[in-house]
Amino acid sequence: MTAQPDRLLPPQPASSTANPVAKSGEETGRTRLAAVLENMLHETNRTTHAALVRKARLRAFARHDLVAAQGNASLVIVVIVGHLGGWRSDAEGQQHMVKIALPGTLINVVALHRSPSVVDLIGLDEGLVALWPGDLVMNLARRDPGLGIDLLGLALAGAEGLLQRIDRMTFDSVTRRLAGILWAHRDLLFDPHRPLLSRPELADLAGATREMTGRVIRDFEHRGLVDRNGRSGLVLLDAEGLRAEAGITEDEPTR
Repeated sequence: MTAQPDRLLPPQPASSTANPVAKSGEETGRTRLAAVLENMLHETNRTTHAALVRKARLRAFARHDLVAAQGNASLVIVVIVGHLGGWRSDAEGQQHMVKIALPGTLINVVALHRSPSVVDLIGLDEGLVALWPGDLVMNLARRDPGLGIDLLGLALAGAEGLLQRIDRMTFDSVTRRLAGILWAHRDLLFDPHRPLLSRPELADLAGATREMTGRVIRDFEHRGLVDRNGRSGLVLLDAEGLRAEAGITEDEPTR
């Protein structure tokens, strides 16, 4: 991947049997999936809910595993455990990180219309996903209007999130955008030795050049908000200061 030189390993097919999530077993994985779907799907009837759990293909992944590739089969994906990074190719074929998928995230609603994945989904840590063919989910929704309502709500929430991201890219400074990303994902990105993202990947998420991102992080360090450790390590020193820099109020949901 051209834009990701800091990767320790190239993406690999997701199949690691050494993954402790994989070793937890099929039954445990489906129990976890049922709990995730319970939080996501509020109108779906119990029969459809059970069918989704039963028909899901579970796949464990490790860091750097390729879970789904751009242009591949139309799959609806739910992150059960762990975190996925999404990369998309630009017009020149270079890859740029565009999102982080947290546990409980539904990915690729467009698969319901037989559209292939538009991003490469790669493991940022160890985890587990559930996958369904888009046609299967659409057929279940045709029989259960509640699932259709839930899917519509998830699609609208995703569209709203995209509009908010566009607004931030348009109106916020790089400093505010980067502070917002670090604050929103502070439990993932602050690690003195092995953060989930490299500096170039942070730059992609912030929609900024690597040079500008480096300058902003050095400014945060100078002001005592963060501490840098090596090429990628970051330590959070002043959580409230970073939140204020991001322009996020205490009662505002994480963006």
